[in-house]
Amino acid sequence: MVSFSGGLLFPIAPPRDASTARFAALNWQPAPVRARGVTVRLLALVATLAASIACGLTFAEPAPTESQAPSAADTGPPGSPADATDTRDSGDARGAGDSGDAGNAADAADADARDAADAADAADAAGSVLWPLSGSAMPDADEVRAAYGPRFIGRYDFHAGVDLPAPEGTRVGAIMAGTVIRATPWDGSSTAGNSVLVAHSDRRFTAYLHLSAIAVSLGDVLPAGGLVGTVGRTGATYSHLHLTYMRDLPGTTSDERKSRNPLEVLPHGPEAAPVATFDPMGVELDLASQVMTIQSVTLVGAGVTRTVNYADIVATGSIARDAPIQFGVAFGATGPIAGRYTVSLAFDPAIGVATDQITLTTFDGRTLLTASR
Repeated sequence: MVSFSGGLLFPIAPPRDASTARFAALNWQPAPVRARGVTVRLLALVATLAASIACGLTFAEPAPTESQAPSAADTGPPGSPADATDTRDSGDARGAGDSGDAGNAADAADADARDAADAADAADAAGSVLWPLSGSAMPDADEVRAAYGPRFIGRYDFHAGVDLPAPEGTRVGAIMAGTVIRATPWDGSSTAGNSVLVAHSDRRFTAYLHLSAIAVSLGDVLPAGGLVGTVGRTGATYSHLHLTYMRDLPGTTSDERKSRNPLEVLPHGPEAAPVATFDPMGVELDLASQVMTIQSVTLVGAGVTRTVNYADIVATGSIARDAPIQFGVAFGATGPIAGRYTVSLAFDPAIGVATDQITLTTFDGRTLLTASR
């Protein structure tokens, strides 16, 4: 309601730039417009206003009642501007018994967690893959001591991952963005030691073994390069990281029957063609540990052909895969020494045929080597 100096009172429309809250505080409500007589009443109102203006009368808003007066919460402390920003949500305000430091630390932790999740999503969307020790996307950034596949550890063994040597305590990062689905402390007897299993997109998984310390918990979301733990020798004979890469795990437990060569995803340079040397019954391959991309081996001799795929070998299980004879082919290995090792292949002695030709195929389907006697 407003009045002019003649003492008449009548409703006027609210100013267009006034806020909704202001009008709610003043309890202003527009008068209902009736269907009948509206034209006459509006004309009378316009005439009254015109007369008032002609007489030089001024309009004034009545002083607010006590219930309408601004409160201390609106005006702020003495000496502060009446429209000062409310800082209760900014992290600066302190409640009773709250020093503010704990709240700020919690806010910072929440922000870090959100940043990590955002970084994980971004890295995963971009397909970022990093070597776990250096955190680098450069080819062959970490040293590989033991490659995926046949190896010698005092006996023949089929290695279902890669071993990356490093001093104890070296930082270990996730090679791709993912979520921790298992973190297993060492029980003192397991050959895996302290281990972490991370699930990535597209049904991919990585496991990090022999850690000296685990830095994650179940459900943690990691960006590519996010801290998993530190290099150790738990369950192992020397300090190194064993990295396993797996596809299509049925649950939340590592299963090396689903393992693949980690170089399928890790950035690496080209593999030099192995040197093949034939002996009376078989062939010996001289290989580099750093880049080993062999997926299958085919032997031919006297009309007999045998092809062995490494995926079929690991699928037999952790014990059966270490048998030196697989699908009609006898395997042997030596080394590694100075970054190189050898793999010997021949037909199963029960077949009794000498090897005349060998073909090696990589995990991306390329023919790496074809050699004949």
